Amino acid sequence: MKNDIRKVLLSNFIISWIFWGILIYLTRVYGFSYMSFPGNLLFAFGFLTPMVIAIRIRFLKYRDNFKMNDKEKSFFSDYYEWILKNNKNFKYYLIVVIIILAGILLSTDGIANSSLDFFIFFLVSLFILGGSGEVLWRGVLYDLFKEKNKSFSNYIILSIIWAIWQLPLFFVDGIYSDISFPFFFFSSILLAAILMYIREKGSIFQCMLLYSIIIASYMHLNIKSKGFIIISQLIVFLYSLYKLMHMDSAESGIWDRMAGIYDKFLDKDRAAYEKVSSKILKYPREYKALELCAGTGILTNLLFKHFKDYEASDFSADMLNKLEEKIGSSNIKISKIDCKNTEKKSGDYDLVIMANAIHIIPDPEEVLVEVSRILKDSGVFIVATFLREDSLKQKFMSKLLNLAGVKTYGFWNYEEYMKFFKDNGWEIIESDKIPSGFPIGYVELKKLKFN
Repeated sequence: MKNDIRKVLLSNFIISWIFWGILIYLTRVYGFSYMSFPGNLLFAFGFLTPMVIAIRIRFLKYRDNFKMNDKEKSFFSDYYEWILKNNKNFKYYLIVVIIILAGILLSTDGIANSSLDFFIFFLVSLFILGGSGEVLWRGVLYDLFKEKNKSFSNYIILSIIWAIWQLPLFFVDGIYSDISFPFFFFSSILLAAILMYIREKGSIFQCMLLYSIIIASYMHLNIKSKGFIIISQLIVFLYSLYKLMHMDSAESGIWDRMAGIYDKFLDKDRAAYEKVSSKILKYPREYKALELCAGTGILTNLLFKHFKDYEASDFSADMLNKLEEKIGSSNIKISKIDCKNTEKKSGDYDLVIMANAIHIIPDPEEVLVEVSRILKDSGVFIVATFLREDSLKQKFMSKLLNLAGVKTYGFWNYEEYMKFFKDNGWEIIESDKIPSGFPIGYVELKKLKFN
């Protein structure tokens, strides 16, 4: 993992700095303007380097997935799906558009000229300058750092590297002549940290959009407009961060409220849980096992005595309290864990188990990334969850649960369920469709070498 990060960073630094080094030489020795045609080309090529590297890396991963799973979708649809993933909250885009329009209206150059120039500069920023580079910085490198260890310190390290990467531009006459590097450096770290958090809860495209607007705003609009843009962006950032920081606690609250009735709700499916447990109990007693989203311990109670080292976890404190009341805590470790950020050591578990949860988790692909990180290379990920069937009973129950605050994000039928894991780079070693109130899809997975 460290070698992968090092190779990507070295490739990006070397190629970008070669282009910008030539630009520095031409502007300082021969008096070329960076606004000249060759200057513009060298300036743009340096900024396009991260995007080219990111596309190559994504293509290699797509090719490996294609060979293993015979994927039907094209590379371009796979690439754009990766960039646009999780673009569900359109109100943030509406706020950004309002900021752009307000900045244009406040420009003293007049609406017609300013709006056209600003729009052109915004597109250049999005597709050529810093915006395009987000596919590497908040895309590929974000994923690599997250697989290594999802921690705030890693995000700060990446933010510092991003700021240092742009250092050569301060030696090009006319680009950053009006600001000092220390000011740019610290403001870049702050911005990068915000972009990292947006990427954590949103998408790469949101990062591209916001960063491009910032570049266009600061480099094109006049001082009056810049002041409004700065204040508006600060309000949007603070509001976004507040909403994002409270999102997890809101989701946890739903399950805290359901803890008291959860067992009664699933009591009718107890036979199905027993069949699931009978499949899992074939694994050796010596396996180190982690159960994610254990809830009140319906499956935990059937498994934990079999394994020498068994840990049951959930995101809801009230669920875990019910679990502890039911089975005690003397022979089992019980932990409050976010399944997308377990904070466990990499390659530490032989077995990870998740039952009746993955379909109600936003962006379940992120769970697969985290489980892949904490599993040993020979480890197994077992996932059992309710499947979709087109019945009036299930549609009615889904509506009731939705009204109660339980949302489904990946409600698959059996075929879609299998395809979901294959498309995300997992090998299916066993699968079954278990009858219950709603059918349960059972699957045992092994991670592939490129996962």
